[in-house]
Amino acid sequence: MRVSTRVDRSAPAGQQRRSNAVGVFFSVKAWKHIAAAIGMLGFDTVEQDDIDKDSTVRMSPTVSVRNGSRISIGPGAEIGQGCHLWAGDTVGRIDIGSHALFAPNVFVTSSNYRFDDGDGPVMHQGREELDVWIGDNTWIGAGVVVVAGARIGHGAIIAAGAVVTGDIPDFAVAAGIPARVVRMRRSAPDDEGASASA
Repeated sequence: MRVSTRVDRSAPAGQQRRSNAVGVFFSVKAWKHIAAAIGMLGFDTVEQDDIDKDSTVRMSPTVSVRNGSRISIGPGAEIGQGCHLWAGDTVGRIDIGSHALFAPNVFVTSSNYRFDDGDGPVMHQGREELDVWIGDNTWIGAGVVVVAGARIGHGAIIAAGAVVTGDIPDFAVAAGIPARVVRMRRSAPDDEGASASA
């Protein structure tokens, strides 16, 4: 049904609004826009409710979640727009510490495809699931990718666009692909004690 854009100047304003509303309701084009908006948000945002978190955690409504029952987020954490938290289908967990800050478009997964058999398609070779652990007071920059088995220590900062594949120590600043430590935010507690006694 085509919606008329012509305004009937002789009709009362209220009647004209009702007529337009009915036309929009039955418009195929309007429903296509509604479907596109739902698709943009994605049905996987519904799993946010399955995550083990408290009321102090702030998550953008556009955060994509898979297997939310295997994800935990500590108090005070903030997960930015367009982030993806994809736990494994069977055992792989994602544990995020308190007051962790995720910039937009961070991707964290505890599941990777196997690729050792070069003959068949990668998607048919099964997956390997390894837990991901992200410590307290961390800052994960925009567009960071954190893969299965990665561990990011307390107070660490991961620069925008980095890919974390292994362990990042506490209070490290890491950048690059794969992410490497570029400097430390502060000395480890043992180092501070040793220098004080020297």
